[in-house]
Amino acid sequence: FKNLRPILGKVYKIENKHTNLTIEASLSAKTLSSLPDKNWLAHRWTIKDIDKGVVKNISLGDGSSYTGDVVAGYFDGTGEHILSGGYFTNGTFKKGQLIRGRGKVALADKSIYIGELINNNIPDGKGTLNTKNTTYKGEFSKGKFISNNGTGSKTYANKSEYYGSINAKGQAHGKGELILTNGSKLRGQFNN
Repeated sequence: FKNLRPILGKVYKIENKHTNLTIEASLSAKTLSSLPDKNWLAHRWTIKDIDKGVVKNISLGDGSSYTGDVVAGYFDGTGEHILSGGYFTNGTFKKGQLIRGRGKVALADKSIYIGELINNNIPDGKGTLNTKNTTYKGEFSKGKFISNNGTGSKTYANKSEYYGSINAKGQAHGKGELILTNGSKLRGQFNN
């Protein structure tokens, strides 16, 4: 790379074994003008440096990493964003936001959701929501538990489990079965 003169718009594949980072992208004019002539690989890349292309395992300032398509310095296209604590999202991104995909995310109320997501981590589709006291499994729509055709399952804080009809508030309502911690089963109509 000693005598390389970077060209704006040209796609470069750059591998840095010290940082385990691979970039295959065209770089922005700002980045190209700031590159040192002799030690191109020593440049500390950021997602904003990339005009258009694909990145592999780029580390971001918040401790997370991203692999996937980038346009104008944003996650844009197919990609995977790995966050600390075992959280992740993968799918289709547009201007840095997840549009549709899957993941494991912490929600604003500190509950944990694993499943299908839309519009920047809103539960939508099949998934599991773990709250402080209850686990919901089933269908979600725009962040709300709707169950699957009116049915779903819940695991309560005391480890009792319910399978059956669930209302829009996520409560046992209608035909179902409650399995108590001692193994006893209650079947019938529930009204909550």
